[in-house]
Amino acid sequence: MYQESEVNMDKVINELTETINSNDLILVAGRPLTGKATFSLKLASEMTKKNNKNVVYFSFEESPKTLYSRIKEKINNSSPNDNIYVINGIDTKSMIDIKKILAEFKDVGAVIIDYLQLLEIRYNKQEYNEVLEELKLIAVEFNVPIIVVHQLGIKFDKIKPTLEDLQNISIDVDITDRVIFSYPDNSFHIGK
Repeated sequence: MYQESEVNMDKVINELTETINSNDLILVAGRPLTGKATFSLKLASEMTKKNNKNVVYFSFEESPKTLYSRIKEKINNSSPNDNIYVINGIDTKSMIDIKKILAEFKDVGAVIIDYLQLLEIRYNKQEYNEVLEELKLIAVEFNVPIIVVHQLGIKFDKIKPTLEDLQNISIDVDITDRVIFSYPDNSFHIGK
């Protein structure tokens, strides 16, 4: 069932950079250590190369310094891309802060949020769907795609998650425009 639709990271990134719409909300979901962060960093790097626009990367887990090191080490083995701006998510107090930060940048080609659980906890334990709905509104308001990284729970250790599985853990995939799953074997699946 999955074999035909599973692809490697670079293939998914190439497809996304060619087909992403300016107000898409994309969810990248997977267990820990399945390449979600590397995927989002590579996607940021490719998007800046393709459209020469800025990518604003909100990190709620790693420091900007750590992410810049990862970009240099894992993505392009050169100096960090000048068009990727890593924002320490700990400094943002509300969705309004995210909007204010985005308003400070010109030519934003994409926003990446790493990751949904920490964002959800940060904002008064709003339900995932409320956070996703607010992010979709921001994508539309700023006319910019937003990619949200989501770490799946332990119940997904033995299975390859599907859209139905996300619905079963109360994530309304209809809010998103696309869902991409990352798997332990370093393959990716575009679920929507």
